[in-house]
Amino acid sequence: MLLVAGPGSGKSATIEERVTHLIDQGVAPDQIYAISFTNASARDLRDRVQRALTNAGITAANPSVSTLHALALRSLRRGNLIQTYPSDPQVLDRWEIRRLIDEEYIELHGGGLRRTREIREFHEALISTGIPNPPNYVPPTSPVTAAEASAFDAFVRRRRQVYACVLPGEIVREAVTHTAAGLLDPVSLLTVTHLIVDEFQDLNPVDIQFVDDLIAGGAIAFVCGDDDQSIYSFRHGSPKGMQDFPNTYSSCVSHTLEDCFRCTPAVLDVAQSLISAYAMPQRLPKVHRSLYIGANPPVPGVVHRWRFKGGGPEATAIASSCSELIFAGVPAEEIMVLLSNQAVQAPKLYAAFDAAGVPYRPAREDSVLDTDEGRLCLAALRVICDPDDYVAQRVLLGLQPGVGTKTCAEVADRALTGSVATVDLFAAKLPTGVFTTRQTNALALVARLIATLTTFGDLDPLSQTGAAIETALVAYAGTPLSQAWTATTSAVPVEITLRELRDYVWADNDEQQGRVLASVYQRLEQAQPADAVLPPRVRVMSMHGAKGLSAGVVFIPGLEDGLLPGPHAARSGGGVYESARLLYVALTRAKAACILSYATRRGVQGKTVTHHPSQFAAHLAGAFGVRSAGLTPVEAADVVTTWNLL
Repeated sequence: MLLVAGPGSGKSATIEERVTHLIDQGVAPDQIYAISFTNASARDLRDRVQRALTNAGITAANPSVSTLHALALRSLRRGNLIQTYPSDPQVLDRWEIRRLIDEEYIELHGGGLRRTREIREFHEALISTGIPNPPNYVPPTSPVTAAEASAFDAFVRRRRQVYACVLPGEIVREAVTHTAAGLLDPVSLLTVTHLIVDEFQDLNPVDIQFVDDLIAGGAIAFVCGDDDQSIYSFRHGSPKGMQDFPNTYSSCVSHTLEDCFRCTPAVLDVAQSLISAYAMPQRLPKVHRSLYIGANPPVPGVVHRWRFKGGGPEATAIASSCSELIFAGVPAEEIMVLLSNQAVQAPKLYAAFDAAGVPYRPAREDSVLDTDEGRLCLAALRVICDPDDYVAQRVLLGLQPGVGTKTCAEVADRALTGSVATVDLFAAKLPTGVFTTRQTNALALVARLIATLTTFGDLDPLSQTGAAIETALVAYAGTPLSQAWTATTSAVPVEITLRELRDYVWADNDEQQGRVLASVYQRLEQAQPADAVLPPRVRVMSMHGAKGLSAGVVFIPGLEDGLLPGPHAARSGGGVYESARLLYVALTRAKAACILSYATRRGVQGKTVTHHPSQFAAHLAGAFGVRSAGLTPVEAADVVTTWNLL
């Protein structure tokens, strides 16, 4: 079955009902596998499914909910095909890719960070699609040579063998490769009878091939998504896989969730007008309607379209509007400002917020994980929860005072040439003559910290372990760790377990952190504080970052050519259509009201330049009007009235 589910249509709830129905019909829970896009979204879906089962009176049922990577890894493990890894492979995030891959590669092979990124992106494109130079890949001005590609591939393979680390997509590709070679039968190994795949439009060609392999093995697939929300071409995702699904499988039944629970009619009309004007040739047919159209009393929603003389007046108007809305009763966290180009738009916006006294969360706010000290705290929690997490142990080594990239790169290569097992590398079980005295001392210090950390259990409460963990971290890396540990733990209840704390710190965004806390308070049978889910601040973020989120009021400034679509996207028809889908996603984050705007002049790189309205502006179901200020008290009251009726 293909489930086409537009924004706010209840897709997650449908997945919950699907799992509940299958178990009600006698399907064994361990034969049901649900897949979500990221680790954090998988944890969120897992919690939702478990709550749905509990509410349905189904106990002791534990269907698998994970990422596609985790499912592929489980099949490889069952097939005894991960012998090259010292432990279960960990997917590297952006920070880890830079520290463990890019910087170490530069240390060993020379070159700059930009060229190294170009080589890695070439490698990742091949992993994700199975072909070099795929359609969504923009090659660098100087093409990656065969020698560069070979050297990088060899380097990555060596790092896998030492730290069990992989780039996004590598494990899925391994599963596909082994299946094609007849070495792996994932369905039989995992006893998959029912496969549920969320956000199908975000899968890349190799991901889709793995799903096809599972279906070919006999799994019944229930795939969900919305081709109108396919916005990850930079990860080689494409709506084509979802659009082709009914044709690929002649027995496929398609169903569309047509009711929108989130957006008011005026907001949804704007979004529908845009996406209809920029419909791809193979776009799946759908009718999406707001349920608020039949509400009693009616809730039509609010949309404003503003034209400003400059980016400064636009930013000032947004700030004053937010101030007016907050004063009138809209919670600050229910206001979202979505930017298409943070470098151009954010500085004036933040200055205007500061001048107006509006509390806000910047799009690129430095979190604790953006600091070395914060990363060290997370690595410690990861080691406590999984003593075989060698990526976390490598992070501990790299963040030890006095240890740099050169030392880490040499340690990894010496471990390989000296046949030192990773389990011994970080356990002070080192052979003589392999490492220098300095390297041996650094590894011994890591080993002592790990020995201390592994005395704690992942289910231990923070109240009983927090002080001892802080003491160990300060002894290892100095007094700045005390402040970082406080920042890591200050917003959580002391009864939180260390595993829950790890998940909270590791979450992708505020809302996912809020869901972790909600689960903690539910376990503790305590009332959740009002500000535990989202801090009372206006959320400023990129359009991509808003995927999966929502807010009562959404501002979308900068609807100008050069910003949306940007210069890169404007060079191809596919890029323009994806930019339209990105704007569609941004529009459909709004519940009660959406305020769209553009400026005819804007400061860019120190110069004031003339800007023209985006080609999308003519397809937003209404006319833009000249504006010199933000929402008036009457207009703000109209928004508040709508918000209160939701």
